[in-house]
Amino acid sequence: MQRQLLHAQYIGRDAKHPRFHEVVDRKVLLDSVRADRRFWGLCWDTAQKPWFEAAVRDRAALAEPTGDFVHYWFGSQGNDPASHPAAREYLLRSDQARDR
Repeated sequence: MQRQLLHAQYIGRDAKHPRFHEVVDRKVLLDSVRADRRFWGLCWDTAQKPWFEAAVRDRAALAEPTGDFVHYWFGSQGNDPASHPAAREYLLRSDQARDR
């Protein structure tokens, strides 16, 4: 399966949005980062940018963590998300559907 890397989504312009500090807690965000804090202080993670866009339009909500979530930092660059047991069956089915 071929994976595509996404281009960095910079936070800069979004940080000037009138609701940015209402929907984003930069301290919590940076405290959760185990990877390159400098980079993640400047860029959104893959899902954060669309979440932010939805949140400032009152179309998103924060959910309490369930404790069973595993975040694959740099998933497509260093970790293999397919190695997670919950992903194996899904990826196998999606590959089979694509190859039809």
